[in-house]
Amino acid sequence: MSWWLIHGTPEMIREAVDGALLVDAWRHLTLPESIREAWDPLIAAAKGRRDTVRNIVPAPEDEWI
Repeated sequence: MSWWLIHGTPEMIREAVDGALLVDAWRHLTLPESIREAWDPLIAAAKGRRDTVRNIVPAPEDEWI
């Protein structure tokens, strides 16, 4: 998964990375600091949604998560 985050295009990442798995594995991934800083806000936002109702339709900008 780290390879996709470091080298993948946005489309490659959308197709190859499972958002839920990424959130669960986040703290175990070895990533350059710049990649981790870029993704941290999205991971934090996704973690914050874990306690919400699961049947809410995501906004288009959240589809990849």
